[in-house]
Amino acid sequence: MSSGTVAVAMSGGIDSTAAAAMLLERGHALIGLTLRTFPCDPSAPDESIQACCGSEDIEVAKAAAAAMGFPHYVLEGADLFRSSVVEYAHAEYLRGRTPNPCSVCNRDVRFGFMLARALQIGAGRLATGHHARVDEVSGRFRILKGRDGRKDQSYFLGFLPQESLSNALFPVGEITKDEARRILGRLDLPNKDRAESQDLCFRKLMPSWGGSPCRLKDAAGKDVGQGGPIQGYTVGMRRGLGLGGRGAPLYVLSIDAGSGVVTVGPEEALFRGALFASGVNWVSIPEPGRPIACDVKIRYRHPGAAATVATIGQGRVRVDFTSPQRAVAPGQAAAFYDGDVLLGAGFIDS
Repeated sequence: MSSGTVAVAMSGGIDSTAAAAMLLERGHALIGLTLRTFPCDPSAPDESIQACCGSEDIEVAKAAAAAMGFPHYVLEGADLFRSSVVEYAHAEYLRGRTPNPCSVCNRDVRFGFMLARALQIGAGRLATGHHARVDEVSGRFRILKGRDGRKDQSYFLGFLPQESLSNALFPVGEITKDEARRILGRLDLPNKDRAESQDLCFRKLMPSWGGSPCRLKDAAGKDVGQGGPIQGYTVGMRRGLGLGGRGAPLYVLSIDAGSGVVTVGPEEALFRGALFASGVNWVSIPEPGRPIACDVKIRYRHPGAAATVATIGQGRVRVDFTSPQRAVAPGQAAAFYDGDVLLGAGFIDS
């Protein structure tokens, strides 16, 4: 098989199918790959969990590949997905942190396992339907935001190493979501009218994780109620605390898994002027030797805020915001941007 062949990670959704169509129109030979992330269990009580086996997605992806005339294969990845992503998310929740499964999945599964398999079967690169872009400047590969600001997914790619980026293609990063859907309509593909695909909500798995009830306390340490298992809470959470009728709304301020205490308080107490992050991966630039000014996103839907990022050794950074930011949640990714360029990312510690 030609090294110019591109493998396309196909979820059955609009974006990955559009990515395949765009590459086909550019003259690339393609191989479609779909990862089965959960073993099928028709007896699963929740329909969203049943769907996680990917049976419907696999059939839709296979049909789209057939309509475009290239081969499609299914990769069995349930064990890897469980050990790399599900168990990571479970462990983070039990530590009182808010995990970022998509970032870990992209690093370890899509651009780890799937990329390796793509190269093994003769493809030269792996394409996905991410709304992001990649380019090369002076021998270093960079990640840039997707053209469609509403759908930009560069935030979830901040932990990819250079080796992965050198083999990555993000065709739909150059177009909007509406344009992606129009491509499928123009080619009359079988999933042209399919609803936008949704990522697995790990909170739906929580009932099977068990856990002891936590105590809800205010900032002074006073008991205000008993809560559910610790993994049911995240910093900034308001709904579901069972603390209505106490005057001003209360929010989760911090989570101490060791003591089983969730501290709640008023919204103004959620704002923080600084954070520390570890496991930092510098994507588009080498690790800076001095503090840099940039914008920092602390969750996917966060617009980004002006800050100074300083390396402090051992893969850690300190981020000082120009203005305090709301609900800085340990476990989430902090992504550093210079305009459209994703400089790097780390996992928030505190």
